[in-house]
Amino acid sequence: MGLPAPDPDPHAAVLSPEVGLCLELGRSLQRYATPAHRFEGVMARVAARLGRRGQFFAQPTAFFASIEEEGRHRTYLESSPASDVNLERMVQLQAVADGLLKEGWGVEEARRHLREAVESPARFSPLLEVASYGLAVGAAPLFMGGGWREVAVTAAVGLAVGCLGLLMGARPLLGRLLYLVGAFLAALLASFGARLVPGTAPLLVTACALLPLIPGLRLITAMNERATGHLMSGTSRLMDTGMIFLQLSFGVGLGHQLGAGLGAELAVAPRALGGAWPLLGLVLTPVAFVVLFKARPRDLGWIFMGCALAYAGARLGGLAFGREAGVGVGTFLLGAGANLLARLKRIPSAVSILPGLMILVPGSAALRGITAVLQKQMQPGLEAGATVLLVALAMMTGLLLAHALVPSRLEL
Repeated sequence: MGLPAPDPDPHAAVLSPEVGLCLELGRSLQRYATPAHRFEGVMARVAARLGRRGQFFAQPTAFFASIEEEGRHRTYLESSPASDVNLERMVQLQAVADGLLKEGWGVEEARRHLREAVESPARFSPLLEVASYGLAVGAAPLFMGGGWREVAVTAAVGLAVGCLGLLMGARPLLGRLLYLVGAFLAALLASFGARLVPGTAPLLVTACALLPLIPGLRLITAMNERATGHLMSGTSRLMDTGMIFLQLSFGVGLGHQLGAGLGAELAVAPRALGGAWPLLGLVLTPVAFVVLFKARPRDLGWIFMGCALAYAGARLGGLAFGREAGVGVGTFLLGAGANLLARLKRIPSAVSILPGLMILVPGSAALRGITAVLQKQMQPGLEAGATVLLVALAMMTGLLLAHALVPSRLEL
């Protein structure tokens, strides 16, 4: 004799189309790393536009939504782990929010556009992404003080790391180890490349080869959240960013230590190319960033603008105030220009900020510090670490000043 079926709960939540759209939009915004203050603001406005009173609380991988329906508030917990950087999806989500808030889209029309945005196939093939990885890192030594040796070796190392990322990214469990394994492979191959091509600076090669792995979007989002008082979410993202840097550092340290044990010379100074060669790197790198960061091809100009502002600001600021302060000047100009673009063109500021930050990351100094510590040369290691800390603080200060003085005034 079976047990009687339980009585249905008269208070069980049956999602209305409006609430369903709110939760679906929230999951999409979370997936593509929308800062907490913008997430909560746009979700409250969308809920009000759909005739619902809502309160939202965002964390990096989940959010709470308390939405009023039929005279009572129901609370939902939605989990949405962050995905890879996808600048095109961020622009499309901005268009959906604008359609709801400014153009009067209905629920079904907004849901259709939202699903078209998040379910559309990838614009670029995996092989093109690997080739773009090699192009981006191969061009980086041109404006980071390297010569032709570094360009050739870095491009080869970058192709190897790009292939590794393609293979590991297809398996979620292995994908979590990409930063550690990728950094180890880049450092080891850079050491071997320095032996095969005498005169190559392996530290610079390693720093350039790991450029696309730097968690720039996480850093931008975390600083935005900290600046707007969302301490829990901002601190969580900063801790996550710090753990990624630790993985990169540990992998690089192991790779260089093994390379040095096999006879590779690490303390080699690069021979910078003069003339207009750095400008060639600044032209090639944004083209590769379009593919690596999954941006729309039409946004190439804005990506180039971000890279140019960051580079020019850092160079001019460095000449006037010193290297560390120059990075802060470059970051401020980058953030201010990207926020102004967001206000005028309604394009998320991350489209320009993220590629520009890659130009400013103090990778070579960090690697010198790691290598020195592993070789038990504590004083040079501490000096390099202090330099990296000052540069990082200058970057954060520049971003905070840019967001305070030139706010984007954009929903997303």
